[in-house]
Amino acid sequence: MNLTGHKLTMRRLIFPLLLFLAILLIFYFPVLKPDRDKIIYGGDLLSQFYYWKGYLKDSLLSGFIPFWNPYLFSGTPFLAHPATAFFYPATLLYLYLPLNYAFLSVILIHILIAYLGMFFFTSRYSDSLSAAFASAVFAFGGYFAARIYAGHIDLLTTAAWLPWVLGNLMVIFEDGFSRKRFMRTVLFLSLMVLAGYNAYLVFSALAAGMIAVYFSLQQKTIRPLFLLTVVYLAALGLTAVQWLPTWQLTGQSIRGGGFPYDLAAFGSMPLTSLNLFFTPLNRASLDAISFNLGGGPQVNPFDHFTGSLPIIAVFIYLILKRKVKRIFWLFLIVSLIFLWISLGPFAPLNLHYLLYRILPLYRFIRIPIQNLIIPLILLPPMLAMILTDIKNNLWKSAISIALITELFFFSRPYFFQTNIPKSKTELLANLKQEGVPPGRIMPGFRVISPLLSKFEMNAPISEKIFSTSGYDPLILKNYHRFADSINQSNESSLPWYNVEIPPLKSDPQMMNFLNVSRLLFDDPRILAPDFNLLDRGEDYVLYKNDKAKPRFFPVKEAVFADDEEAAGLIAQRKVDLTSRVILISKDRNKLDHCQADKIESAIKIISFKASRVKLESDYGCAVWLSSSEVYYPGWQATIDGKNTYIYKSNMAFRTIYLPAGKHLIEYFYSPKIYFYGFVISFLAVIIILFMLNKKNEQKA
Repeated sequence: MNLTGHKLTMRRLIFPLLLFLAILLIFYFPVLKPDRDKIIYGGDLLSQFYYWKGYLKDSLLSGFIPFWNPYLFSGTPFLAHPATAFFYPATLLYLYLPLNYAFLSVILIHILIAYLGMFFFTSRYSDSLSAAFASAVFAFGGYFAARIYAGHIDLLTTAAWLPWVLGNLMVIFEDGFSRKRFMRTVLFLSLMVLAGYNAYLVFSALAAGMIAVYFSLQQKTIRPLFLLTVVYLAALGLTAVQWLPTWQLTGQSIRGGGFPYDLAAFGSMPLTSLNLFFTPLNRASLDAISFNLGGGPQVNPFDHFTGSLPIIAVFIYLILKRKVKRIFWLFLIVSLIFLWISLGPFAPLNLHYLLYRILPLYRFIRIPIQNLIIPLILLPPMLAMILTDIKNNLWKSAISIALITELFFFSRPYFFQTNIPKSKTELLANLKQEGVPPGRIMPGFRVISPLLSKFEMNAPISEKIFSTSGYDPLILKNYHRFADSINQSNESSLPWYNVEIPPLKSDPQMMNFLNVSRLLFDDPRILAPDFNLLDRGEDYVLYKNDKAKPRFFPVKEAVFADDEEAAGLIAQRKVDLTSRVILISKDRNKLDHCQADKIESAIKIISFKASRVKLESDYGCAVWLSSSEVYYPGWQATIDGKNTYIYKSNMAFRTIYLPAGKHLIEYFYSPKIYFYGFVISFLAVIIILFMLNKKNEQKA
């Protein structure tokens, strides 16, 4: 059914755009003009994205591409992280605007994108007035308010493209294939992939697959399913240069191989919490969900609130309407299926677990309530159909204003400004050190510590301070497991620490190996007798370690082990990592070892940059050059210009075998995965153009 056509002409857009502007001014007035030292509030925006986008901006403006982040987690991939969204067009705004203006611009632009996309989608099944109001319910709904408050920039920018993707797929399913429709759909899907939040790609594919099955049955052909597959493959091919490095990082991270089901089901919606669709601030119901937004000065809301009135309208419509359109039923059934998935193990029949078992990508996604994004997308078209059946425009407008008013009272408290993150404190002055590179700090506290007001876990990246920890959902799994071994934990700490490593034991041997020269705790009563007191405040204590090993240092003896054996050796302290190295290698070839009682001289660091390190050595015998630099595919090493093998050592770090004599050593991060991604993207462009051109020739 198509009441108005689906072309967004300027004439058709005049009223929707005026409506959007009016509502935007009313809802977002407190944040539309930030002061120079203010920024729109968002939890993760302040603790994560502000520092990451700042690092990206500073790096690019300094003339180098930040493939690697040496400042957090003792070194970790940066450009490959989906939240970096390096290839996403809106990322340019962070380069050319002050960060506070850039974040506000990105948010507002994507609210507009979401509104126009939903108008395109809903106007296919309704009149323009109904579509405009229904689209406003989506764009100014509780979802975007909650995402802004939580600072989930990647979720917000990705969700904005979902109406465009599903709306254009509906055009293909209902009206058939054309070159223009295909290219448009692939474009919007590619932008959604580049925006960075890949869980929504999985949800959209599943929802679109359900819809395609319906049309395949209706049309008695598999063509809709085939076209859907081609669209997703084309978009994945075009965007391979971004998602392929991300996939590699995911495989190397704590999500590699997927979560155990208990962790994947973390954040399911209990049946008793379904009242949140009507009372989104019900504290008891929110607390029953193991995950909520957390933190912040406001009461945390239900982050998938659509407004209660649209849901009530659907119930009334189903009761009063004698003949409900099939497309309405289709959207409703798909929405209910995704609501069912969001219940996780709380559902009488656990559909989420079934998907976890048969769809591997579901094993990488936590928080099943995220599946509610699909009902959020499909509710506005249903609402638009309901409003279209109200023939009196005055009544239609009055009802629509009531819908938007409810959302205003829900959303408005979550739009406000706060101070730009500043770390120029006396504490930071004591954390900064001399040296190339300076020693690391060890934050001995959690990401929920009150001390974050003085020292955010990701602040080191902007201050050029090297840290053993950070705040990130994609921590390298070997490094996380190494942290558990330091703490001599008998079981994985992942269920409790999955956006950070657990605070490390202040074991002198381990701190020395990790090049930790500062230990920071959020309790001034904590004693660390093996280290020197440097500073004590009312809410922290800072210790200094004068015995930290350099970032690179020689050892005479290597112990060969697999990952399991290495974890045990470290946990039981059977190998002193400051004098020996555990090599994770099956190649146990005998190499010359240093027979001297003591290794004279130290390694000289000529230069230390994020993705390139130059060293100079002069040892009288062969040594193993151990390091507390993290191991990751893409790191290469040369000795006097000749490639040399990098061993994974001590569970998570890099070591090379260094012959006797004077040598120039160079480590450099050169990830070939980007080349492979670029080749796939380039070939995808060629194949798509060839197939479309062939299609046109056949028509001619």
